[in-house]
Amino acid sequence: MSSITPRTPSDFLLHCMLMIGEVSTELDLRCTGSMKQTLAQTKLIPNEDLDDEECLKKYSIHLVKRVIREVFPFQAITMRAMQEYIIKCKRLFDSVLLEDAIPLTELPPCLLTDLLDEKDAKLREAWRKKRSGQLDMIYAQISNPEDFPSKEEVMNATKTNPVQWDPVSAMMMGRDQTQESHNEQRVAIGFGKRAVDKYCRQLGVTSRTKGVLTHGTPGAGKTYVSLIEVLYGISQGLRVMTAALMAFRSQCIGGVHLHKLFCLEVSKSNNIIRLAELALEKLHRKSNMEMLHYLMTVDVLFLDEVGQLSCTFDHAQQGAIEGTPFLLSSLIQTDFNLIRLQHSVRAHNDTVLQEIQRISRMNPDELVNNEGLESFKQLVGDAFHFVDTMSDPQIGPEHQRMYAKRRNAAAEDYVTTSAANLATRNIRHRVVKSEDYQRTAHSNATFRTATDGNLISALDKYLREPKRLLFYEGAMFESTVNGDNYSYSQVLFMREVPSAEDIAAFSDITLWAKPPSGTANFAGMENGQIPTEEELLEWNWTKVKVRVTRERLVKTNYLEGGRKQYSLRHTCSSTINRTMGSTIVGPVAIEMTEECTPWEKGQIVVMISRTTLAEHIWIVGNKRFAINKMWQIICRKSQWSDMMETILRNLSTNADGVADPGAEPDYIPMNEVFPYRMCDVQLPTSTAGYVYLLVSVPHPTFTYVGQTEHLGRRLNQHNSGRGSNTTAPSMYMPYHVAAYVITPNLDEGQRMSMERRWQQRNQNALRQGNADIGNLVDMGRELMSEYNQLVHADEHLRFVSHIERAL
Repeated sequence: MSSITPRTPSDFLLHCMLMIGEVSTELDLRCTGSMKQTLAQTKLIPNEDLDDEECLKKYSIHLVKRVIREVFPFQAITMRAMQEYIIKCKRLFDSVLLEDAIPLTELPPCLLTDLLDEKDAKLREAWRKKRSGQLDMIYAQISNPEDFPSKEEVMNATKTNPVQWDPVSAMMMGRDQTQESHNEQRVAIGFGKRAVDKYCRQLGVTSRTKGVLTHGTPGAGKTYVSLIEVLYGISQGLRVMTAALMAFRSQCIGGVHLHKLFCLEVSKSNNIIRLAELALEKLHRKSNMEMLHYLMTVDVLFLDEVGQLSCTFDHAQQGAIEGTPFLLSSLIQTDFNLIRLQHSVRAHNDTVLQEIQRISRMNPDELVNNEGLESFKQLVGDAFHFVDTMSDPQIGPEHQRMYAKRRNAAAEDYVTTSAANLATRNIRHRVVKSEDYQRTAHSNATFRTATDGNLISALDKYLREPKRLLFYEGAMFESTVNGDNYSYSQVLFMREVPSAEDIAAFSDITLWAKPPSGTANFAGMENGQIPTEEELLEWNWTKVKVRVTRERLVKTNYLEGGRKQYSLRHTCSSTINRTMGSTIVGPVAIEMTEECTPWEKGQIVVMISRTTLAEHIWIVGNKRFAINKMWQIICRKSQWSDMMETILRNLSTNADGVADPGAEPDYIPMNEVFPYRMCDVQLPTSTAGYVYLLVSVPHPTFTYVGQTEHLGRRLNQHNSGRGSNTTAPSMYMPYHVAAYVITPNLDEGQRMSMERRWQQRNQNALRQGNADIGNLVDMGRELMSEYNQLVHADEHLRFVSHIERAL
């Protein structure tokens, strides 16, 4: 089935010529000067009367008929789309044959090379601008930039002329940081530096470079550590691309939204294969040439705060919405080093909040077995504030309101309750009401004031701008569009309330755009302080003009309408998921009622880890219900909980140097933690290299030790009789992988050496009567441990067992 349609004319014409024309190779299509001549050369039209308009019209009709009969049947299109495609197809062929409107190339070679060179120069300049934006974001977050290379030095760095410096030595302890946190961040940066140095190594001993996954407790500085590693990578002349799943997170790191970078569609109707196919098709369009160039030339890809899909992540926070968690991928075992940060910088001044966060992240089995409900009740009940409703006078406009799920009425509730609160405190404010309008759909009728309830509900649902906005000194907003000197989702601050006349006329208003880095607030905000213009400029805030959003029509059954409102929405009302990765300075109000309550452990972890102090957390709802509900949720486990905990515990390097109790380093007992049948375990797809132990299913006493680059493919060879003379007899088939050592740093000769040593130890064990398969598995694990004692942690081998070990 093909996805190339007449909507992309050039591609469709080439597709038709390749599919129904007479052509040897694609190069034949480039030997003529125009598309008309190419059609003649491929025998799709006669090579005669090419100047006769009447003949060309007949050729066009003939081509359309052939396409309908021979091309469209192989495309997944509806009858409605078929009609559209036939019309587009006829217009396309008429244009090509009658007007010669789509030539392959009519440019002189000298001009063509100039244009290609100009395009290359534009792509190089795009990388340079992206690098400059990344560095601006990084340097804005560094507290001691004088100890780091200058931006100019880093911008001029190349792979052959890198900047010589040590990021570990440049790291200074922050004002709000403990010594333990500082030490573990230096260790984590050292891991990233070693990975970059290994990747840059062009001479001498080279081997596979693993990715680095930085994970740990909320507020431990995962993003900051990774940005220092990004800075080091750029300073070594590497092309580093930063990205995130959430738009505002990608802005904070000077990167690109992940969906934009890979041209991914947001669709629940298509399967992942179809989405990948569409993404590849879009990447090769002219409009996405820049993104394709980024992906084809990138050295390092840094993903930030994508839950369980990132280079910085916290498995206890929000993970994949659909599908299995990222940690279950076999690539985690083969292609990544894991480094854990455990000391929070965000909550370093509040030991009670740290303890609550630690409990919320614990394994559910440990919580239930320790019977810590009463302790949890005591801590949460004493540390957090509790009110019954969001309209409580204690909940003011300065509170960041958080909900478990999106609520269309949340913005309205915020405006109503906050306006009442400001009026009680005699604080000047204005409520800006939108002007909603409607008309009959698909008509040229004049718009009138919207009165249809269904249309107004649709406007509330599909438009980003709310029905009402609350203006007051100190109000924080989020932009809903890209504007002059500010971008979508960027935080905007209102220092002065606009006049009633300007608001009534929907005139442009003045706000201050927050620099896309750091926290969402500035010093003193939690105390209601309004900074001066000089202070805002000193903090790199930008004075901007915000106007009414452009017209966006929403259609219902028979009506269409729009909304006239400033392109803003309040930041003080969002979902819990939306705040992931943010530090909120000041109070938060979290709704936990029977109508709106979290349902996943990750939501609890996120909502209680955004603030710096426990006293800033206000729970809206019945106190007893809220505490019991939180306990129930953090004690809830999924079928993958044990497996993820084991992978993190055994494969992670703790940056603080303190080993986890019960950890078995570099070992994954898949037979103990995989929740389903062992035959359903996914074998690694990476070509990292393996030394493996096979056991015959019908004759469990028959075993075989081998080595390979691709384990899954090699197992198929053994089970088909093409693997080895030893495993060829059909009486022993099929085989099961009992265990394997992951050897990304070993070449074939080293793997063969380990294979022989494992075979020898197994043979000695058999001579001594230790024929248990578990003993043979342990022999391989001992070999792995002996090797790991001699190398650095980021070069460790890993051992995966699929069969119970001997007791």
